Amino acid sequence: MIVFYQDGSRIGKTESGDFTVQQGINTVIVSVPNEGLADGTYYYEISILQRGRSFDREKCDCIPNVIPFMINNTEVFGVKGEKWQSNYWGHIMMKPIRVTAFN
Repeated sequence: MIVFYQDGSRIGKTESGDFTVQQGINTVIVSVPNEGLADGTYYYEISILQRGRSFDREKCDCIPNVIPFMINNTEVFGVKGEKWQSNYWGHIMMKPIRVTAFN
């Protein structure tokens, strides 16, 4: 998953470990970490990958501009209420996603 700031700036990335679903309808529960993000409005882009025959990653699908969320009144760099400075701050690698798959 890639996280974007409200102005469209790509600011972070997180991944899950491998998991398997069965053919048909599946329910997948995903917990996404948001630690390290300053105050502001964000959204995620979801990329679904699969392992190829030689264990390389192949992109299967992408869902852009999904899961909007806001963060308010957090402390970043020792300053409470700091807005994300998308023009100056770089990208971050976020903690891994926790995925639970049920059939």
